[in-house]
Amino acid sequence: MLPIPLCQQANSGTSANPTSRETAKSEVLCARANGFSYQAIKRRPEHTPSNASSSHHSHSGLDTFLEGLVGRWPVLESCFDKRISSLDHKSQEMLIPLDECILAIIWEAFDCPLSKNIIGNIGDTLILMRAAALYQAKYNNVSSPLASLISRQLKFLQDKLISQSLICLRSALEALRLKYSGFLDIVSHRTCDAAACKVNCIAQLSSALSKYLAELSCIFFKKENMRSKSWRLSIFYSLCIQSIVRRALVSLVSNKGSINACLGAKKYLHLGVRLFIASSGTYDPLFSAGSKALVDGDVPRVDDYILARCALRLETLAPVRITSSADYLKYVFEDDGKDVDSELDAGDKSLDDRDDDESATSEYKNSALERIINIKV
Repeated sequence: MLPIPLCQQANSGTSANPTSRETAKSEVLCARANGFSYQAIKRRPEHTPSNASSSHHSHSGLDTFLEGLVGRWPVLESCFDKRISSLDHKSQEMLIPLDECILAIIWEAFDCPLSKNIIGNIGDTLILMRAAALYQAKYNNVSSPLASLISRQLKFLQDKLISQSLICLRSALEALRLKYSGFLDIVSHRTCDAAACKVNCIAQLSSALSKYLAELSCIFFKKENMRSKSWRLSIFYSLCIQSIVRRALVSLVSNKGSINACLGAKKYLHLGVRLFIASSGTYDPLFSAGSKALVDGDVPRVDDYILARCALRLETLAPVRITSSADYLKYVFEDDGKDVDSELDAGDKSLDDRDDDESATSEYKNSALERIINIKV
């Protein structure tokens, strides 16, 4: 996979030798950028209602988390599907950290125009994230009633791909906020360490992406998983969330002026998607739930695939024709099947053609320094 230079210095593997003047200026800007991010995070809702502590069943059929979202953002009410409510979920305590991450993502999307542009339809994204969270909580709780029924297959399902993807998305949106504010246009990174960026949200995003890729590789190449398809839905959900992360990465590097930087972001996880498609073969119960693709006792179960199919919101993609999981992933990752080398050869030209989402920050670029000077940290 091509590198994505979120921090040029950390990616170079070497340390720069900035002058004392450059060092002082860079450290001030990094401190202001980190302070700006910290203050933004502090404005988020302080906690997520615990579904486990609520015993009432509302007339709406929604759990306390979803009711809290409607109370904060009434526009979401019309998009809710009761199937993503956790009222009857057996592992509600496992949902709390996942819901807290989802809440942060939704808040970022409503609070920052650039993040909202990347997320797209917030309601549809919420349904996808909550369905994925319900799935992970259902099978990752070893004390749940399901554990005794699926003890042999449970070990294949206990990964953190979904939760790590949510962390990646939250971190990406935090970085987008910094881009929207203008900080990323002027922070030089010359005083960053070769091992880590001094801009906190960039360092956290880089770390989150690395952890996801390590977990994904482990699942793909674990010997036991070569014989089992139980891991498939977990990877699929995580890739769906990562497709939004990819859009954020494209926006974050869109002003780097490097063909490799932009191509690295655009090709993010294309290899993972192709490996997923190849390893699945003709096995695709997501688009044939209830058919002979599944047998009694299979994990994931038919109802898991039905909820996942609902979370894709395929009706909103018309007239795009999606007939398989492969079609869907190729569509959301904009994977046209071309290899990287051919695109590098074809891309030996200026990058005057920027992605549409860069226009959301262009009007702020020229005055970035002036605006940052007035920000109090």
